[in-house]
Amino acid sequence: MTIDFSQPKLVHLMFEEQALKTPHRNAVIRGNESISYRELNELSNKLSHHLLALGVEKGDSIGICFYPCINTLVCILAILKIGAAYVPFDPMNPSERLALISNQLDNLRYIITNSETYDYFGSDKKQIILIDDLFSRIKSCSNENPAINVDEDNICYIVFTSGTTGTPKAVTVKHSGWANLLNWFEKKYKLDSESVNVLVSSFGFDISQRSMLSSLYVGSTLIISESKHFDPILIGELINKHHAKTLHLAPSSLYSIIEAWEDINSLPSLRYLFIGGEALSVPRISSWAENENRICNFIHQYGVAECTDVAMSYTMNNFSSYLKNGIPLGEPISNCNIHVLDEELNPVNIGDIGELVITGDGIGAGYVNNSELNSERFVKIKIHSKFVNAYRTGDFARIRCDGEIICIGRKDNQVKIRGILTNLSDIESVVKSCNNEIKEAIVVPYHENESDIKLCIFLYTDMDESLRPEIKKIKNSIINRLPKHMFPNKFKWIDSFPLTTNGKVNRIALSNLII
Repeated sequence: MTIDFSQPKLVHLMFEEQALKTPHRNAVIRGNESISYRELNELSNKLSHHLLALGVEKGDSIGICFYPCINTLVCILAILKIGAAYVPFDPMNPSERLALISNQLDNLRYIITNSETYDYFGSDKKQIILIDDLFSRIKSCSNENPAINVDEDNICYIVFTSGTTGTPKAVTVKHSGWANLLNWFEKKYKLDSESVNVLVSSFGFDISQRSMLSSLYVGSTLIISESKHFDPILIGELINKHHAKTLHLAPSSLYSIIEAWEDINSLPSLRYLFIGGEALSVPRISSWAENENRICNFIHQYGVAECTDVAMSYTMNNFSSYLKNGIPLGEPISNCNIHVLDEELNPVNIGDIGELVITGDGIGAGYVNNSELNSERFVKIKIHSKFVNAYRTGDFARIRCDGEIICIGRKDNQVKIRGILTNLSDIESVVKSCNNEIKEAIVVPYHENESDIKLCIFLYTDMDESLRPEIKKIKNSIINRLPKHMFPNKFKWIDSFPLTTNGKVNRIALSNLII
């Protein structure tokens, strides 16, 4: 049977329909707190009207910075309903990084936060809306859906990914792409009101946006942990308590859950693991994947934030073959196409390596205030005598003889750590800027016994060994400037960098120096 993926409804409109269909169903549960679809719709409507009264207009952006809770969904929906874009600020990040991010957005009207994260944004509090007492102040606001015509080309949300100069890049996602993705998820995997989902990833991650809003899109219940930190044992307990069927998560999170819950049948309600965000290690999931009695599907997904998170999806079955041949990227999602092209943006031959280029409805509106990178990544390619919008991912791939596409690795100096695309140059720039005596810094990723990716940074100075800055002082100087996933695991001084025959730093030789 052919599935019709045409004309998906915008996220907040689908939610409003669900609120009419199942007003008393729990939309979100966190600990002993819960909110129904009707209550969530009415409360988000009140906040929408309050934001309009404050002068927020369609096209503005509003930050959200507190640990995930019921109010997170209230804020997200309120912002979407008035045609503004929400910006998830991860409170796990250092305050300096949050300030750096907020200063990039020219049209950032407000940041909604609480007393816990209030001081993260410096001394200027004009833009801050404190949520602690907000709901008592909006009681008199209308609880009707705001009469705002949100266009599908409006920006839905803005997330930040790694940059090449130490400055994170602001990536915009459009309503059209977001609705297309969630509509595809619903119909492809037959998600419905019984598809209870547990939020696993941190708030600033694009997987989290999908995890939260896909639940509300299909009328199911979102479960949020009371813990601020990822706790695999607690996640499993929540799955069993609420009979959760789906998880959206990065491989690193999945590994921890597998270690905590060795038998997949100890979480019997699970039906779908949507896995993406970084390279997946097949040996680390084998104890679950190769269980003959499992009924849970492993869905390997590929995508980038610039193209609405997911572009390709593959249901894993023959796990032993992936060790030798790699995991195929699978098929494109609805209204999306994948191309493997050479440097001139022409198709490569079967077996040759090229760059993954994405076309279709998922392409975002580009980077904020970064015209140079926009012109480099967001391009036009010719398909069937017509030029169409495309995004160059920077990922190398190869088309196998059977037509499957295998991702080879990053084109540039980027790796994915805990599911977050990280440019190693960011770390190098920050470390070099913290001390003038550090003349060069090079980060090399490594593994320890199939562990998650770790980072070793090699430091060079022209000073005598006895005069080199102490590693402890270097660590202290950058601890508030880098998020945890970017903080190097090892720091090593080096007398000189090994070079390749063409004069470039030999990173392979450096990796052999990591002990």
